[in-house]
Amino acid sequence: MTTDWPTDNKFLRGPFTPWTEENEAYDLEVQGEIPADLAGALFRTFGNPRFQPRNTDRYHWWEGDGMVCGIYLREGKAAYRTRWVDTDSMKIEVQAGEAVYSGFVNGGTPGRLPDGAPPAKNVANTNVGVFDDRLLVYYEGGLPYAMDPETLKTFGTYDFHGGIDILCTAHYKIDPDSGDMLFFAATGPTITWYRADAKTAEIIESHSFDIGVPVLMHDFAVSDHYAVFFGSEKPTHGPTGVLAADSPQLTVL
Repeated sequence: MTTDWPTDNKFLRGPFTPWTEENEAYDLEVQGEIPADLAGALFRTFGNPRFQPRNTDRYHWWEGDGMVCGIYLREGKAAYRTRWVDTDSMKIEVQAGEAVYSGFVNGGTPGRLPDGAPPAKNVANTNVGVFDDRLLVYYEGGLPYAMDPETLKTFGTYDFHGGIDILCTAHYKIDPDSGDMLFFAATGPTITWYRADAKTAEIIESHSFDIGVPVLMHDFAVSDHYAVFFGSEKPTHGPTGVLAADSPQLTVL
């Protein structure tokens, strides 16, 4: 079932129209034939607001609540399941029965947060992948959330067994030789690069460096011997002026 909220916002209409239900289906109709020896799952996460945004005119599709879709292939058959990522901030809104948090892209009017509620929303809608026998769902403003890959039940936030604390990039890399996960966290002007062991999922290597200016760093590149980080010259303006501005820079670790 889709929404029909009173808005002309393009991010709540057409292909962006929110879907209001969690679903599952088995023995899906297949056009053609699925090879009998093809078994596995394909996951995606996307922004799908569970409640009508407080300011529909200000809503941006980056802000939609994370919903994970899984397509499962086994013995020539296909199944399908969708579940919202049950984040701590979503629990607050479910309890309230309405949106409480305002948007973080274009702002808005927040509702009253109860005592103990997260001060900001973790939307868990940017990337998804399996590691440590869990399905990890990422949002670059907080910790990833862990889900059961089969049932899509949410376990809670995931910190690599105590190895990270605030946040991490949604765009990790997997070392093709070892299976280790390579990723980073950008907090203010400090970039921290991590390696998580493929067997234990614990952080086995990390390096931090200061690039001298806060940046919104989205991704990075890796080679056999180097990690490459890009600093953009694009200034970011906030209510008190320029938050970050610098000449382009390239950092190689």
